Amino acid sequence: MIFCTQGDLTIEGGKDGSPGMPENGVAELVQWVKDGGGFMGFHNATDTLREGDQKPTPYIKMIGAEFVGHGAQFTGTVEVVDPSHPTMASIPQNWELNEEWYLFGNFNKDTIHVLALLDPGNERTKQKSYNIPNYPVIWCSTLGKGRVYSSALGHREDVWTSPVFQKNAKAAMKWALGEGEAQTTPNFNEVVPTE
Repeated sequence: MIFCTQGDLTIEGGKDGSPGMPENGVAELVQWVKDGGGFMGFHNATDTLREGDQKPTPYIKMIGAEFVGHGAQFTGTVEVVDPSHPTMASIPQNWELNEEWYLFGNFNKDTIHVLALLDPGNERTKQKSYNIPNYPVIWCSTLGKGRVYSSALGHREDVWTSPVFQKNAKAAMKWALGEGEAQTTPNFNEVVPTE
């Protein structure tokens, strides 16, 4: 299952009139993953099914972090921290791309395996919200028998059409469906700088 969604999916959609998830839909989704489902979230998937008070919902705990905001788009550097993970084979070390870089809170540090960090570079001097240490933008985890992959990438059309992004998404799909070893030992405290 792939989410590139935003908002409260339990209510009926706005302009397109799409139906909302049933009352127990979120619990069923989380259970489906626990039972062996593969879940992938891109970009605004971390801005989905949130409470709004920065209290992590079961969905946010599953996906691994919660959107808290973003600044103006800029060219940042994706720093791969686990090049041995099967999902990361196509992403070059220090990959530069223009993107709408989300900022996160409520990282599920006890469960996520960080795959790549954002280095905001000189943007730290231009946008105060990015004057922080490098932080996770791609990670994965296991939940029960299932696998969860999350990537902050995907706001811009040129990101989706990038061969690097497409190869990464394809590898992530295979991984989420159970191909190969999971390699999801939590590593947040080891790879995410604090200063």
